[in-house]
Amino acid sequence: MKSFEIISIFTCALSRLVPKKRDRWIFGAWFGSAVSDNTKALYDYVSTEHPEIERIWVASDPGKVNLPGCRVIRRNSFVSLKYIMTAQVAVMNQGFGDFAAYHFLGGAYKVQLWHGVAWKRIGRDAYPELRGIYDKIFQMLNSYDLYIAPSRAYGETVKSAFKTDDDSILYTGQPRNEKLFSERFRAKSREILLKKCGVQNKKIVVYMPTFRDKTADVFSFHRLEDKSAFQDLAGKYGFVIVEKLHYKSGQKKNDTGEADLVFSMPDIDAETLLGAADILITDYSSCFFDYLITDRPIIHYAYDYEYYRDKDRGLYYDISEVAAGTVARTPEELLAALEKSLTDDDGAVRRQMIRERFITYESDHSCRDVFERICRSIG
Repeated sequence: MKSFEIISIFTCALSRLVPKKRDRWIFGAWFGSAVSDNTKALYDYVSTEHPEIERIWVASDPGKVNLPGCRVIRRNSFVSLKYIMTAQVAVMNQGFGDFAAYHFLGGAYKVQLWHGVAWKRIGRDAYPELRGIYDKIFQMLNSYDLYIAPSRAYGETVKSAFKTDDDSILYTGQPRNEKLFSERFRAKSREILLKKCGVQNKKIVVYMPTFRDKTADVFSFHRLEDKSAFQDLAGKYGFVIVEKLHYKSGQKKNDTGEADLVFSMPDIDAETLLGAADILITDYSSCFFDYLITDRPIIHYAYDYEYYRDKDRGLYYDISEVAAGTVARTPEELLAALEKSLTDDDGAVRRQMIRERFITYESDHSCRDVFERICRSIG
């Protein structure tokens, strides 16, 4: 048993004894490193529709957070403990680590919004080696009062990953995806990306891969040994490639691009990238489920499929049953798939099938659904 787990058991029990302040809600995301994702979307809804609720955001660097009307506190500070332990509701997209290194959420109503529809294994399913007391401790520290699932199929994943049941699951869309239903948001997103790329009237190809647990070797267009074929294709059809690696991959900012083809934008949120994209390239990332809302072409670049499935994180589904577009294994196949998507998009039927199975309940009112469920639960 690790020391932080022992300490977290103690801090969780201690915080359970602290009285909670009614209408104090705390929000956090990505271990304090970002103000984004489902947590930020729900925060925005609460801030606009229910400003009477006291809102606290936990961040690693409060100086970089601009949330008018919100108290922003530093993660792992002594001051933060006062607010974390007295909050009635805690909203997160990773776990208790979004607020502090240790578990101080005992007695709070814990809302686990997560950060996408998982294809790769998550939660308990990602650690099959856990047994006995270690498994029980893991479950105790990673148990929440409310989860969301945008489909019944994904509800089964939530139940497996977090060892929960239907009573704790709200079947609704992800709060962050409300924006993708807005044509105005999509147009604005496109305007933002084209401006950052310094181009006009070009198609936008977005590349968003997931991270690897056991290797740092994630494909990047910047590291292609020979970019000439992609540059020729971009010249022929008029597109740029916008790349956002997973935050764990440590991508650095690069606004200049390479030969006006590849632009790295790690600081642009995923919803803006998906809203702007004419074509999405990904691997096993859940972002393609979100992108299905736009009904635009998807390419899966699964260059290390067997390794990722068998030796890295592992997957819930075989690629043949979940892929929402062409599957490419080599740079040559990726190039061919990209040209086909630019000229002859014939994947609408496949995308609709995957959408109906995995994101059945996505809508433009998910934030309201989640908020109302929380209020009913806490009385």
